[in-house]
Amino acid sequence: MLMQQKIKRLQPEERSRLSESLCARIRSQEAFQKAKVIMMYYPIQNEPDLRPLMDEYQNEKVILLPIAHRKDIEMRQYKGRSDLHRGHFGIPEPTGAPYTGAPDLIIVPGVAFDKECNRLGRGGGYYDRFLKRFHQAKKYAVAYDFQIVEKVPMAAFDAQIDGVFTVGTEFVRR
Repeated sequence: MLMQQKIKRLQPEERSRLSESLCARIRSQEAFQKAKVIMMYYPIQNEPDLRPLMDEYQNEKVILLPIAHRKDIEMRQYKGRSDLHRGHFGIPEPTGAPYTGAPDLIIVPGVAFDKECNRLGRGGGYYDRFLKRFHQAKKYAVAYDFQIVEKVPMAAFDAQIDGVFTVGTEFVRR
């Protein structure tokens, strides 16, 4: 897919610069500031890197990371980089017990997004099934500006998100 190739071709310096800007944007959001329990993700394949937020807020908020478990996602609390191990897909995961509460805010990655807050993921449906379980949580994605496209195709099982933050702008579903 062309979009995945664009993401993979990002130079480390550019990814770092854009990720820093995205972290600053997220920090300034009311939904982030008010949230006590936040699920983020561990970046892979040049996704926006939110690890600085995870490290900065791990003692102030409950920071959760997703664990791919069978065909679903379970959450575990992030307690620092030293508490991570390589998971099923090679993605670093917290070692603790599953978190059974509900997050206030969920921040997800994706491949492409549109201005209607539709999300195209990697194709496994993990996040779609997960997001549908938490009706009260705010659901946002972070993306590079070039990941915003005219229209993302949506199927009946796809979950819509509440907003998309990029460096250049934000789209929030009303």
